[in-house]
Amino acid sequence: MNGRQRAIGMPPQETALLSIQGITKVYGRASMFGGNSKAIAVRGVDLNLKRGQTLGIVGESGCGKSTLSRIISGITPPTSGNVYLEGEPVIDGSTREQRKRLRDVQMVFQSPAGSLDPRMRIGAIVAEPLDIHRTDLSSAEKRRLVSEIMARVGLNDSFLERYPHQLSGGQQQRVGIARALITNPKVVICDEAVSALDVSVQAQIINLLLDIQKDSGVSYIFISHDLSVVASIADEIAVMYMGQIVEEGPANTILSDPAHPYTKVLIESAFVPDPRIEKNRVRAAAVEAAPGTTQPSEGCLYRPRCRHAIAPCEMITPDLLSVGPEGRVAACHNEQSSGASQAIASGR
Repeated sequence: MNGRQRAIGMPPQETALLSIQGITKVYGRASMFGGNSKAIAVRGVDLNLKRGQTLGIVGESGCGKSTLSRIISGITPPTSGNVYLEGEPVIDGSTREQRKRLRDVQMVFQSPAGSLDPRMRIGAIVAEPLDIHRTDLSSAEKRRLVSEIMARVGLNDSFLERYPHQLSGGQQQRVGIARALITNPKVVICDEAVSALDVSVQAQIINLLLDIQKDSGVSYIFISHDLSVVASIADEIAVMYMGQIVEEGPANTILSDPAHPYTKVLIESAFVPDPRIEKNRVRAAAVEAAPGTTQPSEGCLYRPRCRHAIAPCEMITPDLLSVGPEGRVAACHNEQSSGASQAIASGR
């Protein structure tokens, strides 16, 4: 999108709990031959998260998913753009006000062990957000809240005096979820929250997140490279490639009828736990070239890998436009040309 707003498909900001507006992140890189170069990690991303729903963000490693999540959670400042929570800017330059709003935006990290301080006991780890955001609470009140949230994630008080290394990976991630939920946030960002876990434990954590959402109404941003995992939890899906959103819409629609060629590659690359199906599958990912280190200077960023590129792809960067019913949008000249032809043929 090159930082441009999408023309169609973005609901009004007031309908969203969390609204991401024009987020761009550019990193400067020093060259060994002198001078500086720039790396664009996120390109003008616009997304909305509705109250009580889950937005899944998918894409391969290096596409900018984690950078975006760190910007939303306030860990990394954006180069431009802002994040709005219930219409109020989260990134406003005021440390005190930003910290107050970010209390309602918490994060569950990819590595359970790496995100927990090995020198702190579990009880202190879970209570830490209260020490920062709820200084009005007494020690007894904090202990009660810690005990309640630990029970909610399936861990009893016997875990409070243990250290992270004394827990399994699944138990560590439950602690991470408890820490994220202890302040009763409105939004929880799960950045590859189950990718380091066994499949059976992944299912347990997903079910836990769904149960908590049903009971509390919390909204999730669920980030993953695995479409099969996202399909089990997301209401809406946004597909990210080289820092930009290339397709977005209802999860069922995107998974059953993807519009963008890259989304089709991700779906066809997803593992199916049936050897008979896997043996006979034709994978677009095996046909299309791997991503290169250089990006096209103009036109569609996906063009070097796309088997369906047409003439406009070489010169014009596609905007996110409506490509079908149910609010689905895609940044693809081919799909938009097809949609326009169908509209003309039907007399619309």
